[in-house]
Amino acid sequence: ITANPNSSATAYTGASSGSLSADLVKLQTNLAYADNRTVVNAGIRGGTVHYDRKKTGEGTDDDVLSFTAGGTHTASASVRSADASLSGINVAANVVRARMKGEQNVYISNANVITTGAVSLRSEMDQSATATLNAPGKNVSLAGIQVNCAIATADAAVRAYILNSRVEAGSLSLYAGGDVTATPTMTQSDTSLELINVGVTQLYSFAK
Repeated sequence: ITANPNSSATAYTGASSGSLSADLVKLQTNLAYADNRTVVNAGIRGGTVHYDRKKTGEGTDDDVLSFTAGGTHTASASVRSADASLSGINVAANVVRARMKGEQNVYISNANVITTGAVSLRSEMDQSATATLNAPGKNVSLAGIQVNCAIATADAAVRAYILNSRVEAGSLSLYAGGDVTATPTMTQSDTSLELINVGVTQLYSFAK
């Protein structure tokens, strides 16, 4: 039994990435929220499983009855900067939040499993949350940004378990793990900037 889905959530706001020339631009708030909630289950619940391929001459004692779940799951939120000349920009707030919450279960529950080979339960999930504040683009002058806030949250629950079951096997292995990252970032501009005023910049990351 195998389940290997991938999922992603992406949100962005800010100035156009195309050709743009603007004067006296006033924006009250730029908000970008990306939320990804993913639940993956792979296993059996109830009943009896007899797995013996040797009876048909197809298998050996090294055969493995495997239950596996994996995949990559992401949430990404960003404020995009303009790539053309802008002047007189006034943004009250840039707020980006990326929230990734993943749960994955690989299990044998309330069942009987009988095999001459091995039984393997493996649950591995990689997930990340990225919140990015991009610096102003080309030739920006008189830009006033009162608040910058980037929040990245990644919350993972990865399990491999046997519950209220009987397992008769040559060997038994269980593994649960993966990588969890939460990354808030603010990029630096490498182009011409004049009189840039940023009141408060806050970057938060939470991973568990």
